[in-house]
Amino acid sequence: MKRIAVHVDLDGTVFKQYDEDFTDMLKRTPEILPGVRKLFNELSREDHLIILTTARAESSRQRTEEQLREVGLFWHKILFDYPNAPRGIINDIHPKDPNTMRAFAINVNRNEGVEKVDIELAMEAQVIAYKEYQRLYKEKYGE
Repeated sequence: MKRIAVHVDLDGTVFKQYDEDFTDMLKRTPEILPGVRKLFNELSREDHLIILTTARAESSRQRTEEQLREVGLFWHKILFDYPNAPRGIINDIHPKDPNTMRAFAINVNRNEGVEKVDIELAMEAQVIAYKEYQRLYKEKYGE
């Protein structure tokens, strides 16, 4: 697989989420959720870019990075102050490889971990989702 950038939500996906405002979570040693260490090790071994996203405030950067180091997780970037709302990515399709979707999403249930995450399968499924999006768009707008 080519090198990819994987955006991973921090609380509720990587670490167990205990509260919505993160105050209690910043005080404790985080609990890594199932499958996280394995996924991060695989991503790192294959030289993929790991970008963490979080609704935590930028002011919690130092403590958040300490927590990641405490549990031995590797990452490339952390983006703070994300809204506690749906997140999306809009990306182009390369004209030389129109069957490879360059954006995909995997939703996981909060605090269940990432054991059932299969990135290659998600990328394949995105082709089907893209075709369905095109169909719905044409149905709605007639174009």
